[in-house]
Amino acid sequence: AQSRGAFGERDRVAVPCFLWPPHRERLTRAVGPGKRLASVRDRVYARAFPSRPGAESVWSGRLSVVSPMPREAAKRSARKPKGEGHARRAEILDAAERIFVEVGYEGATIRRIADEVGLSSTALYMHFSEKSEILHEICSGAFRRLTEANAVVIAADAAPEVRLRRLLEAYVDFGFANPNAYRLIYLTRPVEAREAESAAQGPGAELYRSFEAVVASVQAEGRLNGEVRVVAQALWAGAHGIVSLMITKPYFDWVDRSTLTRALMDALFVGFLKP
Repeated sequence: AQSRGAFGERDRVAVPCFLWPPHRERLTRAVGPGKRLASVRDRVYARAFPSRPGAESVWSGRLSVVSPMPREAAKRSARKPKGEGHARRAEILDAAERIFVEVGYEGATIRRIADEVGLSSTALYMHFSEKSEILHEICSGAFRRLTEANAVVIAADAAPEVRLRRLLEAYVDFGFANPNAYRLIYLTRPVEAREAESAAQGPGAELYRSFEAVVASVQAEGRLNGEVRVVAQALWAGAHGIVSLMITKPYFDWVDRSTLTRALMDALFVGFLKP
């Protein structure tokens, strides 16, 4: 309910919740509807909550109960405007990616993700139906970006061994450019692995098959020193090793990343490619 006071404006009062109900009638009789209650508000509220802001309630002769708003709630209430659905969806994915890595999939909650991007939980559910869908989208997006980068390398007019090395370099570059996504799709704990399995089965398998096909083309040129699947998986394991070690052990005294990657590739190709 709303009314206007003697000065033609809405009279407001910040009333802490402890005034309800014992002091309602006393306050109503003392002040009356339509009166300015600033002095009452200042005296009562300052005594109860000297350092915390309260919420305001329009006075109309009835006491509206408004609990004080803690700083955390005030921060969450700064919701972002509607619209820009694609941008908002990307913000949710970026925030969830960080939170999944920081606290794990089980430790992450919809509320925490929503707070990170300034949304209510209800608003977030308009973009994703559940937490597993968010993880699935993160994994699918990561595989899609890596697949697109690989497609450019595979389509290039170059010798098979050159394309093979470029694929490995693109894989390493992707890992360092997307460390959180890389952790989720390649360094997952059992729970995350189960949730991300459906996202990994299709694009992940296709990604590996395209890589193995390039290894097979090196064999067709008579340059491969070993069986195709063995060499393909050994090369992949080498590239994965350098990415996973450097992003999970950043405190180690690593040499320059490019230097280390080049040394690893040289050693692998010396071993697996015939002169």
